[in-house]
Amino acid sequence: SNFKVGDRVFGCTLFGAYSSRVVIPTIQLRKIPDCIDSFSKAASFPAVSLTALYALHLAGYFPGGFDEGASRHKFKNKSILIHSAAGGVG
Repeated sequence: SNFKVGDRVFGCTLFGAYSSRVVIPTIQLRKIPDCIDSFSKAASFPAVSLTALYALHLAGYFPGGFDEGASRHKFKNKSILIHSAAGGVG
């Protein structure tokens, strides 16, 4: 593991995320960069980024990598419109 006691980390879990404490595999953790000054800001990063990534996957614009046949369309466009940028996901 690249982590040690006292490291500031954030991560994702499939179950129990609203608990006070969770135990998750280290592969689901990332160190909080020094430029992020709070745990709440770090916690928002996977929620927002994974939601956007999942939306790209559902739309068929995810460029392979995980499961080549999972996308409905081949990745052709290299442009994407992001609107409502003031929200957490847009």
